[in-house]
Amino acid sequence: MEAIDMLLNDLESELLKAKKATFSNTDIIVNRKNLLELVSRIRVSLPQVIQDAMRINRDEQEIIARANAYAQSTIEDAQARMQSAVDESAVKKQAEQQAADIIAQAQAQYNSLIMEAREHSYTLLSAAKQQLAHLMDVVNESMNNLANN
Repeated sequence: MEAIDMLLNDLESELLKAKKATFSNTDIIVNRKNLLELVSRIRVSLPQVIQDAMRINRDEQEIIARANAYAQSTIEDAQARMQSAVDESAVKKQAEQQAADIIAQAQAQYNSLIMEAREHSYTLLSAAKQQLAHLMDVVNESMNNLANN
């Protein structure tokens, strides 16, 4: 796929090199075929940004699901260890403490994984947002150039 910036630069170039229409300060004469081809190429390139955003969201959900599964597995393991140590009082107290520690560790790891997933998703979505904002700036600038010429 072509870079959207490059396509927008081509579009802007076409618009800037267009001749002014007779008896008009704002109208221009453009090569319709070239402009329609550029618009078509831009349309083909735009869905990639959307696909990237969807992939980021899907990756975040997968990371959260893995973190949940890991936490659940760790909790179940801790509960199983605790249950096997119930027979003796001293052993029971020790097992309960170990299980609580393991659960606390699992919860801390789960929270850390969730935070990392969100930070990663936020970073990727911010990059996509910046790309889209830049695109909008280029489009707006091109439109302003058209209106002012």
